[in-house]
Amino acid sequence: MLDLSAAKPMLLLNSAIPGFQDLLSSETAKLERRRTRELLGSQIARYTLATLFRAAAVEITSEDDEPVPPSDPLFRQVCEAVADAIPHFASVDELYRRLHDSHGKRAESADLWTHIDVAIDALADVPNTLAMVTEEIRRG
Repeated sequence: MLDLSAAKPMLLLNSAIPGFQDLLSSETAKLERRRTRELLGSQIARYTLATLFRAAAVEITSEDDEPVPPSDPLFRQVCEAVADAIPHFASVDELYRRLHDSHGKRAESADLWTHIDVAIDALADVPNTLAMVTEEIRRG
């Protein structure tokens, strides 16, 4: 869980699962343990980025029908990273505009959020991690 109520976001890992935190922090994991750690790590990174981005999107307001970026510097930084990861976006301002303009428009919103989700996956290295683990398993 990502706690956004404090001054700095805090990722809370489930300590009730025996060995979970040890697996994630293991420097010496080998084979399946390392692959599992890598997959979990990329999924946790994806979850963290997605949660931060969604919190940022909620903070985007409108002034004279123009989008106003989130006030939190971390949220703006996440938005900039996401915008940079979407090839056809010229800038973060385009992301803010598209979020603003797609509000209440189902098809536009769905298309935009698909691009956002793909960008977040790329930022969290999910596709590369999955490809690496799959190739390692394939080679045996």
